[in-house]
Amino acid sequence: MGHALLQTPSFYGLLRRLDEDLTREVREKGCCHCGGPLHCADYPRKPRGCPPQARPDCDVRLSLCCADCRKRTTPDSVRFLGQRVYLGIIVVLQSNRTEGLSLDSLPNIGWAPAVGQIPPGMVTSNSPT
Repeated sequence: MGHALLQTPSFYGLLRRLDEDLTREVREKGCCHCGGPLHCADYPRKPRGCPPQARPDCDVRLSLCCADCRKRTTPDSVRFLGQRVYLGIIVVLQSNRTEGLSLDSLPNIGWAPAVGQIPPGMVTSNSPT
């Protein structure tokens, strides 16, 4: 993946459309707790690592709420990693840098956090020592 792609707003638009497809699939199945209908219950996000021009595609986490039991269902996302504040793509790329892997084709991205700025525990190492 080239660094130019990460700076293209349409890339983040594509990721949002993929999230919308995942949400639609979950909505069609209904509530996993009671089988009731699911309604939109999106919530705002302020993700770090998002280029300013792509912020409209990254400022909402798609989620659903059951009309009967009121329990929230948050579908998987290709943009976000759980409750993390950084975009998933940024965490993946930065974790590769901390492992010493060469990403020569990916220069430092001005809007992405530096390795030392990611809080401890955010990037975990699964590599053998």
